[in-house]
Amino acid sequence: MGRIENERELQRKSKRGRRGELSREELLLISDDNTEIEYTFEELLEIFIEDCELRNLREHTIKYYRSELNAFVKLLKEQEIELRVSEWTGETIKRNVIMYMKEKGLKTVSINSRLRALRAFFNFLEGRNLIKSNPMKDINC
Repeated sequence: MGRIENERELQRKSKRGRRGELSREELLLISDDNTEIEYTFEELLEIFIEDCELRNLREHTIKYYRSELNAFVKLLKEQEIELRVSEWTGETIKRNVIMYMKEKGLKTVSINSRLRALRAFFNFLEGRNLIKSNPMKDINC
């Protein structure tokens, strides 16, 4: 999404009412390139789900994304892994997601289903410049 599309989206959101504070998206637009805004996983998930709804994805697809991404969070919490999105790497995904699911006895089909949801999520974040690097870039499903 380019700067013009971001501005249009912000205008659309601002029509909902002003809270007296800037949203993270608004802060990102006015910040200089050296300033990085750290989003929580939950914030990024809601941005992703809202985009899915705006693109009129099927309700079933949105539920699938939400379910798989929440399962991903649960999986990381089981391993007591910090949920700072900016620190996730391909190695984190391989070691703490794929290998962990295999050790838990999940079938390949289930693992690949979760990885497809993660890939869609991280591709979206990368495309919107909400993350610096995509940890799913070198992961094959």
